[in-house]
Amino acid sequence: MSTCEENIYKYLDIYYQRFFPYEELCAWLGYGDVATLSFREFSFRLSSQLFIRNKSFPIPSQMKAIVLKELPIAINIGAIYNTPSVSKFFVEKELVFDVDISDYDDVRTCCEGSDICTRCWKYILIACKILDICLRHDFGYDLILWIFSGRRGIHCWVCDKAARTLNQSTRSGILNYMRHEALKCFAKEDHFQMRKLNYYDRRVLAIIEPEFIPLCVVDQNLLGTEEGVDYFLALLPDNEARTDVKRLFNDRTSSIDRWNSFTEYHKDMINSGVRYWKGLEEYPDHVKLHYCGPRFDSNVTEGTTHLLRCPFSVHNETGKIVIPFDLADVEKFDPSTVPTIKRLITEINVLNRNRSIEGDVAHTSLHFGGVAKMAETTKKSILDVVEKNLKIINYSTYITRFSYFGEYFHSSEELQEVMKKIVKALHVDSNENLVTGLLLVYPKFYIHLLEAPEDVIYMHFKDLCENKIREKKFGKTVVLPTYHHVYHRFFVDWFHVYTLAPSLLEKIEKQTLEEIKRQISNCCMKLYHLCNYISRVMHDDANDDVEILFNLNEKVPQYLPESTVLEFLLNAKSSVLKTVEDYLRIYRDVPCIEFYDDTIWPPPSDNMPRYASEKCVDQGKDEDLIRKKTS
Repeated sequence: MSTCEENIYKYLDIYYQRFFPYEELCAWLGYGDVATLSFREFSFRLSSQLFIRNKSFPIPSQMKAIVLKELPIAINIGAIYNTPSVSKFFVEKELVFDVDISDYDDVRTCCEGSDICTRCWKYILIACKILDICLRHDFGYDLILWIFSGRRGIHCWVCDKAARTLNQSTRSGILNYMRHEALKCFAKEDHFQMRKLNYYDRRVLAIIEPEFIPLCVVDQNLLGTEEGVDYFLALLPDNEARTDVKRLFNDRTSSIDRWNSFTEYHKDMINSGVRYWKGLEEYPDHVKLHYCGPRFDSNVTEGTTHLLRCPFSVHNETGKIVIPFDLADVEKFDPSTVPTIKRLITEINVLNRNRSIEGDVAHTSLHFGGVAKMAETTKKSILDVVEKNLKIINYSTYITRFSYFGEYFHSSEELQEVMKKIVKALHVDSNENLVTGLLLVYPKFYIHLLEAPEDVIYMHFKDLCENKIREKKFGKTVVLPTYHHVYHRFFVDWFHVYTLAPSLLEKIEKQTLEEIKRQISNCCMKLYHLCNYISRVMHDDANDDVEILFNLNEKVPQYLPESTVLEFLLNAKSSVLKTVEDYLRIYRDVPCIEFYDDTIWPPPSDNMPRYASEKCVDQGKDEDLIRKKTS
């Protein structure tokens, strides 16, 4: 071991015992699946000469036991394979980008090699911003974990399932898309040409532009030294251009004056059509990309078997902890303040001596960055998310709000009676009004807004479809895409009212997706305002509720969706709209006891397993029946 590693080694026992987040790390790397975790490769470095590869752990406690036994000076993470054995093939691995500040040595002047400071950290900051926008907007990735590597750069872990299963050639393609080639010009006949800037280049330049002069020209003194000028001149493609620019720079001394004079010179040369500048109209932008564009270690991104330093492990050369950071705070991040293992052990010892706090890790420097950052990509059931959020607001149950509309073939009075019976049947086994809402009945059409638990909504749809089949008095029924989780209901009971629909004042355009979306939006907004109005009036007015609902078409015609719009949407052919039968099919396709991966609140309805509010489902009987709680 080196002297640095020996100094680190004496603290490892306490660090791995008290600080290392085994539970969170394994939850992330296994994505909630023990089988996945058990096929993940880990590597331990025990000394400068001894490495252990192909280690795997099915559970966090086993990982902790082996780590405490071996006390590795470094921990690395590999891919997920089809088997834990040596004879294996790749299954999945996070898409990772490695940006090291040492790759910017040719353009930074404040540090060199593995040294890094807040001034050159700005190169890393720019790379992070570019990576984040590109990964989210161009490739649609969402689960991105940012890690300070412990010495001279960052690791960007893309954890989406689609990213983890990419093969090597696709990873290489993504890298090439985001990587800017060295500033190159090529000869064409009697002049030079450069690659034309594309959409991606322009978007990257939008991030670089505000930083280029403050960072490169001023702070890094890009053109303020002889070495900097020589480097800049060497990038120019033509000897005559070099001579011109060198003469220009000799008349000025500061970096900012030289850069400004160059941009003016370039503009004049392009406008005058000088031969050796022809085809180089975008040269200054290429210079900015060359100095500030992200620089990646291609082996890390392309290699599916490449090992990478484990978050929260200790960097064996600096003693710093490999910590996550929040991209929102990346401009405030100072790599020099990242806690070292020695500092953490000192802090925990001070806490123990004071006895004021029982050596709580949360009160040490490692609390910055937060183990919670790791948990952002952890697989959780929707039930977990629901219960956690309900606990925060002191609710014991949750409600969903659905709106649907359709056509009917019996009288309006009969329709209201049928719906009343369907809703009443859902209350048989409950002491409370499970279903609240409003049934708005027009001639030929109706709109129904329901507020109820998820499983009750499903049962209502089921009863409605059975009635459609049996009585044949309901026509097509379509669900409006306005699913919500709600903490407060609009209504205290279920109401039904007959009214006349207002006339549509505008003309509906042809059946295009944009027109369908526009009419859906208008319909949803009207329905929202209508319910809000009724709820407010019922709360403020002591009159009978039936009186309040009387003549809505005269009181608030602006809040009533038009029959013409409902007819248009019923006949529209679009994936935006689903029938009640489609929704039932979605629910039936979800196994009763399976919960989906989701960290979004509220979760989208199509990913919401039915009966998510129930802990237990009786599979011995009809799949569609809930086992009633005995408590």
